[in-house]
Amino acid sequence: MKNFDRVADIYDATREMPGFVFDRMVDRVVAATRATAETRFLEIGVGTGRIALPFLERGYQFAGVDISERMMDRLRAKVGGRNLPVTLVRADITQLPFEDASFDVVLGVHILHLVSDWQRAVREARRVLAPTGYLLLGYENSPPDAPSNELRRQWQTFVREAGIPLSGRSGNWDAIQADLIEGGSYAAVYRVAQWEEAVVPRTVLEEQRNRVFSQTWEVPDDVLETVSARMGVWATDRYGSLDTVLRSESEFLITVHRFRAESE
Repeated sequence: MKNFDRVADIYDATREMPGFVFDRMVDRVVAATRATAETRFLEIGVGTGRIALPFLERGYQFAGVDISERMMDRLRAKVGGRNLPVTLVRADITQLPFEDASFDVVLGVHILHLVSDWQRAVREARRVLAPTGYLLLGYENSPPDAPSNELRRQWQTFVREAGIPLSGRSGNWDAIQADLIEGGSYAAVYRVAQWEEAVVPRTVLEEQRNRVFSQTWEVPDDVLETVSARMGVWATDRYGSLDTVLRSESEFLITVHRFRAESE
């Protein structure tokens, strides 16, 4: 699992979603899990608290784990002196420091693709989950032809052409869902929210060059500079200008898993 200490200070600004998405997410999670004031939540990969904070502000008991202390420090700063019911622990999500059946809901958003042994992380999530509990996995999605996806794929192509074998995503979304269902879960998928966002090629290229996203961390400085120059030429030819404002549809999805009893 990659440690995000290096981007803790810019993480929120570079992974923005509209505010209403978070409100709808909490509403959907609460409804799907029948959460009450006594419900015990755990978020694996809690990071800066983008997902956790809306739950905390509604008074839910929330624990979070992450391997990045600096990311959790950002959440601590957001909480400030408010008396919010949060427990934060630095830990690897493949070795959770909790007893069996400690939580009613385990939540992971955009995290398992960063974990090489995601199967073990899923087993740990199930271990700490109460028998009647829920495992929820969420992620932001956009169409394959969305400008941000197109720019990322072209960047990956140039990097590989330079001889750098990118590691790619660890946990494929479809493979994770299939593994959970095969392991005995009942699953329901919810489209929590949809929205349109603006994508400016220059901004995306600057994020690539400044190593904002984890895959860029694997690329040597000299290769990154060469690829950045090639991307500037390619994007100008593709979109007419690096400052062209492109529009793209995005959505936030949550899959809710509940597991059959062993006797079923």
